Amino acid sequence: MDEKNLKHTPSTDADSQKNTSKPAESVELGGEELEPRIAPMTFNG
Repeated sequence: MDEKNLKHTPSTDADSQKNTSKPAESVELGGEELEPRIAPMTFNG
């Protein structure tokens, strides 16, 4: 049982890293788009 759990740990780690890589790109793009959008808003205010 312990051996199976150990084998699953690396698998989940790899999946987690791949999953985080995808959202990270989306978040980076969203952040860049939000920055310029907030800038004009403050200028108007």
